[in-house]
Amino acid sequence: MIALIELLHIGSPVVRVMLGLLPHLPAPAIFKPARSSNVPAGCVQVPAANLIIAGAAGPIGQAVLNADAIAREAQSDLILVSLREPGHPHAIRFDAILHLDDRTEHASDLLLWRCKNRAAALVPVARHGQSIVMGRSGLIPSDPTPYANPVERLQGLAMASAELRRTLWDEQ
Repeated sequence: MIALIELLHIGSPVVRVMLGLLPHLPAPAIFKPARSSNVPAGCVQVPAANLIIAGAAGPIGQAVLNADAIAREAQSDLILVSLREPGHPHAIRFDAILHLDDRTEHASDLLLWRCKNRAAALVPVARHGQSIVMGRSGLIPSDPTPYANPVERLQGLAMASAELRRTLWDEQ
């Protein structure tokens, strides 16, 4: 079974979420990598942030392994977008792979968090753990959370959830 999306088709909810992340990242985005690129088809490359956005088309475990290999080969950070199992309270899952000098680090099972006048972030489903801020120059791991308290966490998750619903289903 194919673990990563190989074709950017706007009919795919995963692809729509991948594209929905672009307003939070610096332009430009490359949708069709050059033949000489080590970024595979189906991925979106954001060169200014040294970032690749990929989508899972199969089991998340295999997708993470494939995404890690892509991040290592391209020497870039990577955000992996996937759908959770039906009935989960959060339909979209994000995983971040941070490319470091000699290794990669993973932040898994994340949610999109948004608050006006602040950078978007990927925060853990659990209230504790490392967050990943989507800065203008790339992914920034952050042990302190981007929110100050539980109320701000919920507000940011609600704002991001509304944004994802608009992206997925064109809801207002």
